[in-house]
Amino acid sequence: MRHVPCRGLAIVAIALVSSLAAAPVLHAVERLGARTEDAAFVGDSPHDIVAGNAAGVATVATLWGPFGRAELALARPRAWAASPEDVLPVLEGLGTPGA
Repeated sequence: MRHVPCRGLAIVAIALVSSLAAAPVLHAVERLGARTEDAAFVGDSPHDIVAGNAAGVATVATLWGPFGRAELALARPRAWAASPEDVLPVLEGLGTPGA
């Protein structure tokens, strides 16, 4: 296992924000004191990818969740992670600080 420096992690419950689109992602970015251009959102549903794209952050679609590649592709993720082990290398490839 390798250590990857991380600026922070935010978990945001939908109840904390008023919108189901970009607001939860923007709320997390704000709570971390980060900038959208330095953030990434990893999700397993088209809704996650749409929210991340709407917030202006890099998006990574995961392929181990309930949606297949074809459904996720419609949301236009910036990158793909085929397994949980792929997430950190994918984030590193995006050049997101904190990844």
